[in-house]
Amino acid sequence: MFQFIKGSKLAAGEHRAAKKLGLDLRPMGAGFTWNEKQREKAITLSMEQWHQCKDAIISGDFKMIIMDEISYPLKFGWIPMKDVIDTIKSRPEETHVLMTGRDMPDEIIELADLVTEMKEIKHPYAKGIKAQKGIEF
Repeated sequence: MFQFIKGSKLAAGEHRAAKKLGLDLRPMGAGFTWNEKQREKAITLSMEQWHQCKDAIISGDFKMIIMDEISYPLKFGWIPMKDVIDTIKSRPEETHVLMTGRDMPDEIIELADLVTEMKEIKHPYAKGIKAQKGIEF
């Protein structure tokens, strides 16, 4: 599982769970808020992460590759859409690719076999309640 956006120093719940389960989780990102300086770092890290994903997909060594939050770098144009689409189309038949994130670009939705959408109805953050240990991280 490759995580875009989330940094490797973040001790998110999924990081702790993956470690306990022995799953290979590779976070590489600059976080969810960007000023101009952080934006350049986020773009660079997104491209580095994409190259790792691409190598893993093409290798055929994995039955499943998960690209968590890839929708954001795709939507912002930080990684090339055509390269992502071409890589997915040319993957080994037995390699499944999962892509997550809000506002997935239409080109990816068109390419996908299965698309689901989670929709926020209500969130404590909207009331000013900050992320809580044990819940969001």
